[in-house]
Amino acid sequence: MKRWPHEIKPYTPMEVYKYAVANPVWQAFRKSLKGLPTEEKLDKLHDWLHNVGPTSRRKQVQVDNYINALKRGGQLNEEGHVQK
Repeated sequence: MKRWPHEIKPYTPMEVYKYAVANPVWQAFRKSLKGLPTEEKLDKLHDWLHNVGPTSRRKQVQVDNYINALKRGGQLNEEGHVQK
């Protein structure tokens, strides 16, 4: 995937802590993405969001927070296109 096609929805710091930081399953998945090309990360994040059980607020917060981190790190531009 060369561009993240999904809307990034707002979330709170408490949701990030509850759904991402304190979730060992998500943390293991997140760590499995380390070192992968950005396109592959986007593919795996899309699968996590849509194909690993039903889409939920928890998964939305996890993925949106990760996508925002990719933007902050320069891997994605503000429109979600892969930069690196």
